[in-house]
Amino acid sequence: MPTREDALALFPEGYNPTEIEIEKKLEAMIISYNNRSNNSYEYSEAIMERKSQYPSLEVQLDKLFHDIDGGLLGEDAKTGSLYLALKEVKDDNPKPSE
Repeated sequence: MPTREDALALFPEGYNPTEIEIEKKLEAMIISYNNRSNNSYEYSEAIMERKSQYPSLEVQLDKLFHDIDGGLLGEDAKTGSLYLALKEVKDDNPKPSE
């Protein structure tokens, strides 16, 4: 079973996470530990490390939106429900002028 120390070890060296960040990471580790199909703790640990390196979902969605908007996934991608929903939010809430 993952411990608080296991969760702390996943943060970058020198970074002082908040208690909430530690709890979220530990909770995710425990869920992964309990639900993993591979019975290896090392496997679960590797997956958690990978997950900790991914950008936030907000950043991932923004990157996906810009890839679609730039035509990198084909023009048909601009007719998909994800793109249209994100575009509506972006259009309704423009960035302030710089």
